[in-house]
Amino acid sequence: MGNLGNTCGPGPSRLVLLLISGALSGPAQAAAGAEQHEFAVFDQFRASLNQIDDGYCSAEAGRCTDTDFDGLSFRNNASSLGLRGRFEREGRAAYLKLILRAHNDEIFNSGNVQTIIYQAGLRGPWGDLSYGVGSTPYKLSGQRLDPFWDTSASARGFDGPGVGLSDLTWGFTKNLLSWHSAELLGAGWRAEAALIIDDGNEDRHDGNLGLKYQGAGWSAGLQYLALSAVHPTAKSPGEGRWLRLWASGALGPLTLAASAEQGRNEDPGREDQRHRFVAVSWQAAPAWRWALSLGRSATDQPALDGEGFNVGLFHQFLDGTELHLLYSRIDRDRVDADHGLIALGVVHSFGWSVSR
Repeated sequence: MGNLGNTCGPGPSRLVLLLISGALSGPAQAAAGAEQHEFAVFDQFRASLNQIDDGYCSAEAGRCTDTDFDGLSFRNNASSLGLRGRFEREGRAAYLKLILRAHNDEIFNSGNVQTIIYQAGLRGPWGDLSYGVGSTPYKLSGQRLDPFWDTSASARGFDGPGVGLSDLTWGFTKNLLSWHSAELLGAGWRAEAALIIDDGNEDRHDGNLGLKYQGAGWSAGLQYLALSAVHPTAKSPGEGRWLRLWASGALGPLTLAASAEQGRNEDPGREDQRHRFVAVSWQAAPAWRWALSLGRSATDQPALDGEGFNVGLFHQFLDGTELHLLYSRIDRDRVDADHGLIALGVVHSFGWSVSR
């Protein structure tokens, strides 16, 4: 453990469960010749009590859309329930995963939103190959940097990324064929590739290529995403080419992260986009963590242009239970669209598995 029109963006305000996919961590290698079977059920409850000051909502009664909120509210922050199965023998594995996701209190949206996020895959010495509904390598490279992911600090509502990360760092994509390589040449390098299949008659597919390096306590990478005019990738802004350069590293109790995105729109009348994001987390004590993120977005949509920051205190109350108190501020370039928020939130994670 994520296209307004093509995305998991907000729709009618209803409580709903949607299936999403969480990352399946690589299992320990089974002994040569041995077989291992695993089945797991897991869930994560994410919610927050929010006090919101939204300039756009306050300026005029009845002006807010489904994505704008003002005043006191209690919101779901993308809770989920999932199943996972795996069969492994001699270092090779086959797996499947299904996750039901309650996405921002919404039920159905148009476009590429899926109520069931599913994925099946194979893992071997060559890496991990999967197909289904999930997250592109481009999205994951940004999601992993954001300490406020799927909290009320989201720039898009109550789940997804903060300001400074593009819409392509959000949503789940169907017809996704994705490959993540094993370590290349034993030197810390890994390659990633994805084909997002257009199942219409035009056969205009999207493609994603990536390369990353994992060092001792730090990592960095580059992602390239080619988008077609038919928008098979979730949150696609239209035909164009996107690049993301990212890096993260740990310095004792500090974790630093940064992302720079450049999007070139090839649709007539659309401008290029730029997104910049930095974050720092400080593990002040075993059960206490501070986090800060700063971001700036420049798009061809005035309502999304602007800069913002998030600051939060996270407390590990129990294994699997985390509480947080955060403040979020977004100053958009459109005069009446500033947004401020104070939130008290909780994340409960539970799981059960059986293996033989």
